[in-house]
Amino acid sequence: MLQTAVETCTEPFQAVFYVDQDDYDSWAEVAGWRHHPRVEVRWVTAARYAVPMSDMWNHCAHTALDWHGDWPLMFIDDEASFRTPGWDRLICNELGKWPDGGVLVQPNDTIHADAAAGYFAVPARWHEIFGRVTPRVFTYGYADVWCMEVAQAAGRKVYLPDVVIENLAPKLQPPDRVHEENYERAVRDRPGDLYNATQADPERDVALLLTWIREHQP
Repeated sequence: MLQTAVETCTEPFQAVFYVDQDDYDSWAEVAGWRHHPRVEVRWVTAARYAVPMSDMWNHCAHTALDWHGDWPLMFIDDEASFRTPGWDRLICNELGKWPDGGVLVQPNDTIHADAAAGYFAVPARWHEIFGRVTPRVFTYGYADVWCMEVAQAAGRKVYLPDVVIENLAPKLQPPDRVHEENYERAVRDRPGDLYNATQADPERDVALLLTWIREHQP
């Protein structure tokens, strides 16, 4: 992921990784980027499964904002491959069109098109609006769906089909042990049922976002 992001970015950027304490291979890989001139690498660590999957991005966002409080935030994973040169400028240009900061920008991950799933970027202000980037409760999936459906319901989801950040996960076959564990967790915890049972919460987020937009009209 990081190699393609660095090769295609316009400006230096920050990457914050969530790494399990016992994932020594990932520790070594992340540490190898510490002195690269095009990326500031940082990490968050915890015991495996100590944090619900959908909350991991919030831990990373806190670290990112501590260092660069006004930089945009991305919902991304280690199976992303950045294909479009200047992806960072294109995304930031779109985010800059919405001065109230209440917008979500979705690149083309080559799987979901403009459906409410996949990678996305938001201004730092998004974290201020909701007190988080993603919902905290899902052990598998739905972090992206929740945020995108909230933004879409408020009329603030923007799809950029020409900014390609490919999701390689479906092509990584056969699945490794991480994917097998994710599948087992999804079967056990039934996150789809939880999502349906918590619909009042994203509806409150929609109302919160619409209120923010109305109160920050120029």
